[in-house]
Amino acid sequence: MTSLKFHFYASQKEKAQKLLASLLTQHQNHNPEDASHIIVLGGDGTMLSAMHQFMDTQKKLYGINCGTVGFMMNPYSSTGLDAQIETGHSVTLNPLKMDVTDQENNSHVAHGFNEIYLFRQTHQSAKLEISINQDIEMKNLVADGLIVATPMGSTAYNYSARGPVLPLSCNLLALTPLNPFRPRRWHGALIKNDQTIRIRVTSPTERPVSAVADNIEIRNAKEVIIQHDASHSIEIIHAQNSNLEEKILAAQFHT
Repeated sequence: MTSLKFHFYASQKEKAQKLLASLLTQHQNHNPEDASHIIVLGGDGTMLSAMHQFMDTQKKLYGINCGTVGFMMNPYSSTGLDAQIETGHSVTLNPLKMDVTDQENNSHVAHGFNEIYLFRQTHQSAKLEISINQDIEMKNLVADGLIVATPMGSTAYNYSARGPVLPLSCNLLALTPLNPFRPRRWHGALIKNDQTIRIRVTSPTERPVSAVADNIEIRNAKEVIIQHDASHSIEIIHAQNSNLEEKILAAQFHT
């Protein structure tokens, strides 16, 4: 059996810190560059932060839930970490990339593993034009905003906004409007993840909009181009009793 080397990446919350202290009595905490696996202690927010920090490092992430929902995490088990990881299932995830042009014509790039969304900055609704592969599909969406979600992110903000849950292995993205006013009956769309989404803010000064990739916010966006980015990746391991595909399936029947 291969010798595993762990680096522990823990939330500052009490539950995560207590578990960290316990695990450090059993395992050495290696530097990230020397570790084979990053052990993430916390909730989904902590896991997302770790995914961004260790993207493209070839380090495998294994999460232990010390938060509330912990959708991307594994339950704590007294079984040794080595055994849980060796018998677990791994999934490789690619992020979405957003290229943002703001009102000052500055360019910004950010990545999101769960979703990229646009949201109004004031009490006024956003006005958005949506193009897919250079073709304008919706000239005027008036809404609080718009979510573009990956399959993994489809159970998060997207699902709360009544967007569809997507199987992890499908090559689709969910476009879900946030409280649409016009067109009132539009509930969103599914598109292939090899297509380019261009969102233009049609009233950027009067109705300013933020563009957000996971927890990275760019304010006063004027245009946002969103693409699946296969050049970046992260590998996550799930224990045998915590299969991510099964969690996504179950989420569709959760009430």
